[in-house]
Amino acid sequence: MSKSGDYQRYGKVYYQRHREEIRARYQANRVKILERMRVSGATLRKAEKETVFEHYGHRCVCCGEDVEEFLTIDHVNGGGRRFFRATNGHVYRALIRDGFPRDIQILCMNCNFGRRLTGVCPHQQGKL
Repeated sequence: MSKSGDYQRYGKVYYQRHREEIRARYQANRVKILERMRVSGATLRKAEKETVFEHYGHRCVCCGEDVEEFLTIDHVNGGGRRFFRATNGHVYRALIRDGFPRDIQILCMNCNFGRRLTGVCPHQQGKL
């Protein structure tokens, strides 16, 4: 048997013998544990978002908006919804992992939504 199997078997036996103690310890610290997980996850997501926005320029490529709360990721060739689902919502993590793909850009919500509706950003419609 592999070492991995030995550790798994030991873990199961240990849990069965100490089940009540383990559960009581978890329940006593549950709020702290969950809060720590929530905070560390939020901190990680914020850092990932900052890394992605830093790489792609921190401003809308169409209108130049630079207020971070208005900015979003845009897939130049479409497919953003499919990408979001494929990454289980971890878009920033996936972009970093994939080496910052070239078919991604930063757009403000207005430009992104306008492109979604008409295929062309409202700022660009008059310029065509």
